Amino acid sequence: MKKKERKRLRDGGEEGGRQGGLLLPEEEGSALVSLLLTSLTKCFQYDDEEEGEGGREGGFLSQSRFEGILPYVVGLISDLKPLLSSSSSSSSPPSSSYFSVARGKLIPCLAHMALAVGKDVLWKPYHHQVLMKTRDKDWEVRFVALQAVKETFMCVGEEYLAMLPESIAYLSELMEDEREEVVVLCKETIGYIEDLSGESLESYLA
Repeated sequence: MKKKERKRLRDGGEEGGRQGGLLLPEEEGSALVSLLLTSLTKCFQYDDEEEGEGGREGGFLSQSRFEGILPYVVGLISDLKPLLSSSSSSSSPPSSSYFSVARGKLIPCLAHMALAVGKDVLWKPYHHQVLMKTRDKDWEVRFVALQAVKETFMCVGEEYLAMLPESIAYLSELMEDEREEVVVLCKETIGYIEDLSGESLESYLA
C-alpha cells in the first residue's frame, strides 16, 4: 500500500470529522451520538438495582460512573448544535436537527439519568450544570437547557423540589429573556413546579 493511501485511511478520508479521538464522517458522528444517548437512556430506565452489601454500589449508574459521564452528557446541550450543524443536509436546517435530537434523545437521557441516580447529593452538581446552560449566549441552547430542567422535575417528581431554591435566580432571569420562546417555556416550567409544590413562586421571582 502506498504511503499516501495509508495516510488517507488512517485519517478517515478527506471527509472525516474527529469524534472522541477517532476520525469519522460527520454524519456518522451525529448518528453515533444519537445511538449513544438512546443506549444510555435505556440503561438509566432499567437501572433499578439497589446498593450491594458492604456499601458496594450495585446498579449501572454508580456514583463514580455518574460523576464521570455527567459533564459530557450535560455538555451536549451546547455541543450538540455545532455537531448537527456541520452534518445537517440542505433540506434539514441546523436548528430543526438540533431541536429534534435534543428533544427526542438528549433531554430524556438527562431526565432519566437524574431519576436513576436518585440522590440529592448527586442531583446538585447535575442541576447546577444544567442551569448554567440556561445562561448560554445562544437562545436555542438556553431553551433546550430549560426544557431539560422542566423534564427533570416532571420525571423525578416531588423529591426534586429540593433543587428549587437554586433554580429561582435562573428562572427569574429567563423570565426576562430576549426570546419569547424562552419566556413562554419558562412560564410553563414555573407553572408545573407550582403545581408540583402546591405553592406560588410569584413572591420569589419578583
